[in-house]
Amino acid sequence: MSAVQKPNLPAHLKVVGVVLIALGALKLQGVLWGSLAGQMDPVFRVPSHTLALVAGAIEVSVAIYILRVLSPLRGAQCTALLGFSFTCYRWLSSWMGAGSDCPCLGFPIQSIAFLGAYGEKLLFSIAVWLMLVGSWSWIKEAQTE
Repeated sequence: MSAVQKPNLPAHLKVVGVVLIALGALKLQGVLWGSLAGQMDPVFRVPSHTLALVAGAIEVSVAIYILRVLSPLRGAQCTALLGFSFTCYRWLSSWMGAGSDCPCLGFPIQSIAFLGAYGEKLLFSIAVWLMLVGSWSWIKEAQTE
């Protein structure tokens, strides 16, 4: 019995996987180091460490799934939908007045002045980038299948 071989993943989806692993790891690091203790998430109104633990685990899991399991089309769809959900979260966070209070990047945003000053814009840009790359790749992969 022969195993079904997964098609080669485009480079942009490999970059998406690396970015998701990095963001998930930063969230998990924030939970482990306790830098999120005592903070509440502005959108979901749950403790930030709980949300960061769940979100970090989901991001790392989705990244591994995109990199190892999904076809390029399904990886693109997953990336677009994840980017859309992140964009909605960032928009809601901004609309609710949370601004740069989001501890999503954990320790680095607190210790690196540049990230502290531009953290909200960086996170929103990453969310929109994921949505756009996923959408573009989705269209591209759908045309090739």
